Amino acid sequence: MLMEHTVGVAYADSRPAKTLSSSLVGFGARGGDSAMSRSVGLTAAMGVHRVMAPPSVALPPLAGVVRPTERSVWEYCLPRLGEEGLRFQENEEESYDTE
Repeated sequence: MLMEHTVGVAYADSRPAKTLSSSLVGFGARGGDSAMSRSVGLTAAMGVHRVMAPPSVALPPLAGVVRPTERSVWEYCLPRLGEEGLRFQENEEESYDTE
């Protein structure tokens, strides 16, 4: 499994433009789970763990429809997914004008 995101960023001020990329490469285990089943299953499981976590000072309670862009969701889930081997490699490069 391969997932790649590349985004060009241009600033209105004098900062140089940048290209940001984020890549996820996953392999299935021989005779075991596929990379796709791990990425979908583990992500769903971490989301359930976060929603079911008891409220605390560090974790505000959640209610209604919750998106993964909710700060308390991704801050909770991403480190745990990384421990399971699901993490993105991120890269940042300055973009140079070729004209």
